[in-house]
Amino acid sequence: MINLKSEKRIDSSQLARERIMGGRYNSCFDHWIAQLLFIIIICSVPFFKWRDLPGPSFMRVDWLAMGGLLLVIGPCLVLNKRSIYRLGSSIWPAYLMFLLVNLISALISPFPGPSVSGMMMLVQGFVLVTMTVLVVNPVSLQGSLYWSIAWSTGIGALLACFGYFGGMEQFQQEDSNRGVGATLSSNNMAIMCIFAYPLVVYGAIYAKSNLGKIVGWIFTLFVVGGIVSTLSRAGFLVMMLTSVVLLNQYKNKFQVRYFGLVIAGVSVFSVAVVLFIPEDFVERQMSLVSDEPAQDRSLDRRSSYVTVAVRAFEEHPVIGTGPDTFKENWIRSVETRFFDMDRRPAHNTYLEVAVGTGTLGLFAFFYLLWRMYSNFASAEKNLREHGLEAESQLAAALKMSLVGVCLYFFFKSGLEHKYFLLLIGLAGTIKYYEEFKLEEHRMKLAGELPDDRKEGA
Repeated sequence: MINLKSEKRIDSSQLARERIMGGRYNSCFDHWIAQLLFIIIICSVPFFKWRDLPGPSFMRVDWLAMGGLLLVIGPCLVLNKRSIYRLGSSIWPAYLMFLLVNLISALISPFPGPSVSGMMMLVQGFVLVTMTVLVVNPVSLQGSLYWSIAWSTGIGALLACFGYFGGMEQFQQEDSNRGVGATLSSNNMAIMCIFAYPLVVYGAIYAKSNLGKIVGWIFTLFVVGGIVSTLSRAGFLVMMLTSVVLLNQYKNKFQVRYFGLVIAGVSVFSVAVVLFIPEDFVERQMSLVSDEPAQDRSLDRRSSYVTVAVRAFEEHPVIGTGPDTFKENWIRSVETRFFDMDRRPAHNTYLEVAVGTGTLGLFAFFYLLWRMYSNFASAEKNLREHGLEAESQLAAALKMSLVGVCLYFFFKSGLEHKYFLLLIGLAGTIKYYEEFKLEEHRMKLAGELPDDRKEGA
């Protein structure tokens, strides 16, 4: 039995040293079973339609993997004092403040049933965030987790391309030809591609092998194609903005001798756009800048969402009407009579938060987003100042993924989306990644690493 009283506190520097020198952490969180179960959860995200297994409703791939993960690491938290350090993170005050505001709002909500259901959804998200902070380590962040995101999202985006460009109905949205792949909706596919876009570009540039770089560029094409296949106007705009940032971010990686190849690549891509992108995609994007009166029912309905949300916020400005209760305000509004009289989300995360938790919720949510951004930006800066370019750019890619998701939140309700929850967890563990890489760098400079590990852990 472990003697908790006599065990000394383990700091991050010592743990980094143990990881580099010993090859593996002495912790069940880093055991291959825990890592595999977490990867299964993340890999299942783009494949919503294929998660269900025969049997009761809880027989789903991601739920079973999460249950197994809790069974594996639960005893570690109780019995092993060393495991507590893994929960240390600057993200918790902001995240717990947001959850507390939602809990208070749910308890006094005029819609108790829906608000309690919305709170339970947030609790489920809290479990995933906690598992991310506990399980993701500096090695898996740059290795298995990264490539799991790239492979699963890339394949999901490819399936969406099959639906839209190939006309395969099983990968199309039910009421249109928009690509969805194996996920629930075209908007869901779009936000996943936006999340993955900076990460796959990072892999294409910084993969250690030529094969890894080739795979990274292939996944980049898949992800871009996935965004196009969804016909998402917001997704297309966010992708273009992200592309501009990425070009500036990696401008030093394009050497003068490669300008010809870059120009040739852009030319080929432009020709492909003209030849293969259908006319309805262009028409849908041009509707955003058209001078003609809006004829798009989707845009009209989203305008009505804003009207209903503003009215609900004015009636409950402090604490809102409860988490996930925009739908209840919408179904009871006059505006819904002009559409399909159905409960609908606001298709805007910020409106959902404003209606659900009022001014207090908005403050807590923006504080959380700022904390996440600051953690990624701080890690990027510190790693870059020590000459760790590739590691710095990984933090930058996560930062850009967060910005892209936050921009798309103006067009989608996504508090419960697993990739957003994953970003919260990664913002909580990025400091640990930074400390590990700096310690590894220091040991290399001091010649303390064994010869067979001088290329990195």
